[in-house]
Amino acid sequence: MNRFLPLVGGFILFAGAVAALAFVLASVGGYIATASEAKAAVTSSSREESYNEAVASFLSDTADERSRLSSFIVNDAGVVAVIQEIDDAAKREKVSVTIDSVAVGASAWNYFDPLDVSVSATGSFAALSAFATDLESLPEASRLVSFHAEAAENKAWFGSYRVEFLKTKSP
Repeated sequence: MNRFLPLVGGFILFAGAVAALAFVLASVGGYIATASEAKAAVTSSSREESYNEAVASFLSDTADERSRLSSFIVNDAGVVAVIQEIDDAAKREKVSVTIDSVAVGASAWNYFDPLDVSVSATGSFAALSAFATDLESLPEASRLVSFHAEAAENKAWFGSYRVEFLKTKSP
C-alpha cells in the first residue's frame, strides 16, 4: 500500500492542478467577456457622442437659414394676416373678393400642414389675371393651386382661386 501512496498523492496533486487551471481559464474568460462588453460600450458611446456633436453642429450652422425660412411659414396666429394679404392684393388689382373657405389639410410631414384657401373674385379679365399673379407671389411659402376664370354679365369676369400655404402643425 505504501507503494500506491505516492501515486495517489500525485493523482490528487494532478487533479488539484487541473482544477486550478480550469478556475484560472474560467476567470480569464470572464475578464475577456467583461473587456469586450466595455469596448463595445465605449465604441457605441463614442459613436453616439459623434452623432450628437454632428447634430449640434448642424443646428448651429443652419440657425440663420432656419430662422429666415420660418418667416415664410404661417402659424395659427398668422392665418388672419394671410387672409389680409389676399384682401390687400385684391384691392391693389381692383377686384372684389370673397374668401370661400380656409381649411387645414392632412399631411405626412411631422411639422407642417397645408392651409388651403379658396377665393372667389369678380372684375375685369386683366384684373383677375393680375390678381392671380399677386397670389402666386405672396411672401409666404405658398402656391396658386388652381385658377379658373369665366365671363359673367356686363363684361365682368368671375374667377375662382385655390391657394395653398405651408402652416406649422398645431400642438
